[in-house]
Amino acid sequence: MQLIRIIQDLLLSEFIIFVVLFLAFAYLTRRALALHEYVGYGLGWLIGIFFMVVYSSSGVRPSSQAVETEVTLSFLQLILPSICGAGLGLAVLWIIAQAASGARRQGIAIATMTALGVVLLFLTFVADSETRRMIGIFSLAFAICAAFVLIVFRRGGTPSATTGFTSQSAVPTEIQGKSRLDEIREKFRNNP
Repeated sequence: MQLIRIIQDLLLSEFIIFVVLFLAFAYLTRRALALHEYVGYGLGWLIGIFFMVVYSSSGVRPSSQAVETEVTLSFLQLILPSICGAGLGLAVLWIIAQAASGARRQGIAIATMTALGVVLLFLTFVADSETRRMIGIFSLAFAICAAFVLIVFRRGGTPSATTGFTSQSAVPTEIQGKSRLDEIREKFRNNP
């Protein structure tokens, strides 16, 4: 019983929640810079900083408790972040999928995920223990729903087809054997 309690305390600690959010944000940063999507990444940071300024200016301060023994959340505190995280995950990916071109889709995806990452990391610093736990629940629900959408609605057999996260080949298509025009012609012949 003691071992289960230790594992539970380790997995639900605020440090683990912060580390997981930080690693996800670090991966997103690396991915955005590798794709040379500086404008989308910068827009995400601006949206995140805007949220921080508005939050700080609103005068909301977390309650300071000297000693916190155990964090327990009510049913509403559990279900509300789960529903909001899942709903936002679906909505964000649907909006990204509806963007017209691949370049715009990629920029929107980078900006949205960057802004969300900045806001969640900021909230983990300023929030109390209950709110941090709810941020962790929200983040997990968002990630689960986003991964589910990416897997279920994958187009063309590539994992990056729905999000716009693609890698471009450094070799021109003419050198690879077909020109882009030949590929388009072939696509029209196969799909009447």
